[in-house]
Amino acid sequence: KKLPNREVTYTTCSIISVMWQGSALNWFSIFKFSIFHLVAITLVSTLTTLLIGADNLGKQSSIDSLVYFQAPSAFVGLVVLSFYARGQKSQTLLHLTTVVVISDIFGFVILSAIMGKLYFAPTWAIDLPIAAFTILAATYIGSHFRGVNEEAT
Repeated sequence: KKLPNREVTYTTCSIISVMWQGSALNWFSIFKFSIFHLVAITLVSTLTTLLIGADNLGKQSSIDSLVYFQAPSAFVGLVVLSFYARGQKSQTLLHLTTVVVISDIFGFVILSAIMGKLYFAPTWAIDLPIAAFTILAATYIGSHFRGVNEEAT
């Protein structure tokens, strides 16, 4: 005697197991690169502030702020994320997005703790598109170099 629901249950379990396999993330590497991303961007930002001077931050024009503060951090973030993307074989875009989100959350929590209140950067409207572009560019660059490494070996 064959039970009709048994086949449906098997199909449902198969779909769930395939979905689980397809959505598995490497959380250890995500947290490792999130911390590395946060530290690298913080170091570049601190170095830029020391070179330009904290008193000159408010005097910078929008273009100067973009060139002297946003661009170096975006470039370092691009390099870090590209190295991560190169080693990531599946769901690279999802992994990079998760790294950036966790890194930004860590940064927000740390900065809010230092400031003693919830602190939202006034440049968030600029930071968001730059982060999206950096993630997409790092995905492309990392996959390109992954292909170059596979051809060389």
